[in-house]
Amino acid sequence: MQAVSLALRNLKRLGYRRIGFAVPPLHVALSHHRSRAIYLDYQYQIPPEQRISLIEDWSVSGIASWLREEKPDALIGPW
Repeated sequence: MQAVSLALRNLKRLGYRRIGFAVPPLHVALSHHRSRAIYLDYQYQIPPEQRISLIEDWSVSGIASWLREEKPDALIGPW
């Protein structure tokens, strides 16, 4: 949870506005869904044009499609 908060804070400070959350469901579950909750709270606080949907299809083609559609400036991931 702290890592997600820190990443969001640093990415915003560096000028990134469309920040995506690319943390697979297993890793989200390990944080008891708190990491995703922090990201969704962040999304609630920013203008709609900067919001990025969560990845729903974790296949390679699903992720590629998500990247093409959402066009994130930066990604938060588990690694």
